[in-house]
Amino acid sequence: MEKYFCLIGPSGAGKTTTLKILASLYKPDKGRIFFDNVDVTGLESWERGAMVMFQNPTLFSNMTVIENIMFPLLEQNVSRDEALEAARMLLKKIHLEERESSYPHELRGWA
Repeated sequence: MEKYFCLIGPSGAGKTTTLKILASLYKPDKGRIFFDNVDVTGLESWERGAMVMFQNPTLFSNMTVIENIMFPLLEQNVSRDEALEAARMLLKKIHLEERESSYPHELRGWA
């Protein structure tokens, strides 16, 4: 079962730092990180199953929506067929399956 969480607080409270630690972009100075009672402190970001979605997304402008989604999976040596299936499932879940061939600049809200 997928879980989604929001971290809310005032500017300077450490929200971004906390998220970067959870996603293994920063290493904690002290303490441990546990997901479902499993210590993931020493694991790389792709091994944790956690991610950070930044306010200003960074997408490859020369790649389509589906290619942008597939990219990190392919970098982890997931087969092209599996990556395509996972990307299409995600797009269906967020109701963007009809935009898989679009480029980032063609999406509303793209800066």
